[in-house]
Order: sequence, then C-alpha cells, then structure tokens
Amino acid sequence: VFSTVDALGEVAWRIDDPLRKAMVLAQAGELVAAVDAIETVAPGTDARLLDEVGRRMVAWCGEIALAHAARGSRDRALEAMERARAKLASNRLVQRWHLVRIEVFAALGDLDAVGAEQEALYALMETGG
Repeated sequence: VFSTVDALGEVAWRIDDPLRKAMVLAQAGELVAAVDAIETVAPGTDARLLDEVGRRMVAWCGEIALAHAARGSRDRALEAMERARAKLASNRLVQRWHLVRIEVFAALGDLDAVGAEQEALYALMETGG
C-alpha cells in the first residue's frame, strides 16, 4: 500500500491506539509526534508491549537525538535520549540506549563523554543490569 505523507498523517490522527498511531506517524516521518503518541501508552504488565514501546523509543529518540547532534544541539539531543530512557523496562534496552548515546556523543565530537558512556555501559553489563 502506498500513501502520501499527508495522508498518513491524517490517518494517524484518527487512530485511538497510541502504539498504532505512533507507528503511522513514524512512517509519515513525524518522529517527534510519534514519540509524543507512544509516551501515552499506559504502563502495564504486558512485557511484550513494554518491550515494543521501549524498542521504538530508543530507535525514534535516537534518530531525533542524532539529528540534533548533527546540528550541534547537545541539550536537545540529550533531552531526546532521556525521553527514551524513561520508557525502558529491560536491561537489554538500557544497554541499547547506552549504545545510541555513544553514537550521539560521537556525533557531537565529545570523546570524553563517549568514554564515560562506554564505561557506564560496561559497568551495566558487568552487573548484569
């Protein structure tokens, strides 16, 4: 199925399910709106849903953060990554989050922060957390 970006955006705003809405918004290239939508997914005990939300948050917020980093906007890049961190329920996703932060710091040209983030990742891996 092919659609225009505008048509996808219109469809997304008619969807009640926040995860489905977020996925359509992301397909339309509206990552910030997708993150806004997915943040409204009610916390629950469904591990699969929590994992899905976390994976998408790391991916989408990571893309947003890298775009900010490419423009030299450190604060906005790190804010995007913090939005993702708040939705992560598994250690595996927290490790992935650290890996994306390493990319963000590299894009910012901050090698000290890259090293510090690598150390944080290694410490997390050592503790199994």
